[in-house]
Amino acid sequence: MPFGLALLCLAATACKDDMDCDDVAYLRQPAVLELACTPTDLSSVQVSGPCATADGSTAPGDFVSGTQVTISSDVAGDCQVTLTFATGYEYSTTITFTEETDGCGTSHVEPQANQVVIWVENPASTCVDGGTDSGLGVD
Repeated sequence: MPFGLALLCLAATACKDDMDCDDVAYLRQPAVLELACTPTDLSSVQVSGPCATADGSTAPGDFVSGTQVTISSDVAGDCQVTLTFATGYEYSTTITFTEETDGCGTSHVEPQANQVVIWVENPASTCVDGGTDSGLGVD
């Protein structure tokens, strides 16, 4: 898990144990789809449900940083995500965001625990210029 994501996960539970509840500020906890390499020929990121962007954007630049596609939601519900690559390869998944209440009584929305990081084993044919392996071992 990337260091920043791990820190965010810890911050979400820290108020109960270590912080004064008046000082709690939550960042939105995203789900991260980890691609097998960078750069890729990812041409579209389609989202529906509570994750859909207000402007309906499908531009990868709105969701991608390095090997990570970040999907967020402000409300609980199921988000359908489809990644489409120029080679024709498609990857689809459903991410369920739930509303949680912490020890301070503050509600926030986060992905289910098994969906904080989702490994996308996109084939090597989607990696541009040989790509940099993210450690998934694409073939």
